[in-house]
Amino acid sequence: PFFRNHETRRINWSKIPFSHLNHGGSDRRASWNLVAEDLRRFAAEATDAGFNALSIDDLAHLALHPAQEPEIADAIKVFREEFTALFDLLKHEFGLGIFLPSDVLPTTAGVLSAVGPSPAALNAYYRELICNVLDDFPQLSGLILRIGESDGLDVTDPIRTHLHLKTPADANRMIKQLLPEFEQRDRTLILRTWTIGAHPIGDLIWHRKTLSRTLDGIDSPNFIVSMKHGESDFFRYLPVNPAFFSVKQPKLLELQARREYEGAGEYPSFTGWDCEHMARELDKAKDVVGISIWCQTGGWHRFQRRAFLEPDNRDVWIRFNTLTALRVFKDQQSVEQAITGIVGEARSTATLELLRHADTLIRELLYVGDFAKQKLFFRRVRIPPLLHVYWDCLFVNHAVRTALRHFVEDRGLALRSGEAAFALFPRMLELAEKAQLPV
Repeated sequence: PFFRNHETRRINWSKIPFSHLNHGGSDRRASWNLVAEDLRRFAAEATDAGFNALSIDDLAHLALHPAQEPEIADAIKVFREEFTALFDLLKHEFGLGIFLPSDVLPTTAGVLSAVGPSPAALNAYYRELICNVLDDFPQLSGLILRIGESDGLDVTDPIRTHLHLKTPADANRMIKQLLPEFEQRDRTLILRTWTIGAHPIGDLIWHRKTLSRTLDGIDSPNFIVSMKHGESDFFRYLPVNPAFFSVKQPKLLELQARREYEGAGEYPSFTGWDCEHMARELDKAKDVVGISIWCQTGGWHRFQRRAFLEPDNRDVWIRFNTLTALRVFKDQQSVEQAITGIVGEARSTATLELLRHADTLIRELLYVGDFAKQKLFFRRVRIPPLLHVYWDCLFVNHAVRTALRHFVEDRGLALRSGEAAFALFPRMLELAEKAQLPV
């Protein structure tokens, strides 16, 4: 809802574009009414599907602090007024839980000048922000903390986030300082393990010892660990993260329906059979308490399909992934049962064949299977199984060619597999027309 009329060449879909939102002027009311209209429609679709909570950005733009610059504080006051109404809508009209994400940690130039560089002072500042927001917004069910990634260079917002926690001990200390505040208010603290390799904590997503040290001694009914399905970003060919079987705390599985590296809903990039495989594996894991499906978030690209908000069924491929994942994990349905329930018996056969071909096409043409299956690391990062396609960019350069030539043993087989997958296109077009799906 917050990306309506956000007309830029490339959009940062990782969080709400707050600088684009109206926080003053004569058209403020009309602008926020449109946001509320879209959010009501989105919430209705989510509750009808079976979801029980939503996450909406973000703590940084709802938390006031005396050291903030006057113009920033004024904008935050507007956001607080408007988001109060939106939170009431979600909670009272639809009965949805509301979780507020936060990068650790957000600051402004004025805040940094007043608080100073001391880690202890910054921890106290962040704790104050959290306590104030939890007290000021009783509609919130909790917060989702991201400690391993901060704002990119493209972010021009005066409220910026930077990587504050650099070691497992830093993260462990902060969690233990914050948890009593959540327990006292009966809210939930969700910690995401996603990291991009920076600092000693940068391998939290895959390194057992880093994760163990971060979570050492943390035992609370108000604490959940949230992890992506694999040891890297939302890619295929990744086995289920072993941390799901070793972490003792309650766990949340993160999935992405609007696949940021696979077209972001522009074409069928179906993940249903991957979800089936994950569900079977995770059935053996203890304390997996839920799933978090990203149906809109992720990536820097120009693709603009908005889940559950598009006319003429333009978001159908995102819907298929979102609804199938929910039915597979929540209702223990098979992919065939899920898709039949979504499109109806008459269209299910053609739809399922189309999605099977789409799955083959993604695996054999978009990815290079021989490379994607390998487990490779550089410094603290697991190398993604997809190198040559990133968001809306195709990289065909010397570095990519050199890497693929080195790691792909049977290049002829890779080419033949890609050509065979490409040959599926005519049949897929026929099936799309037969199933009354976009061509």
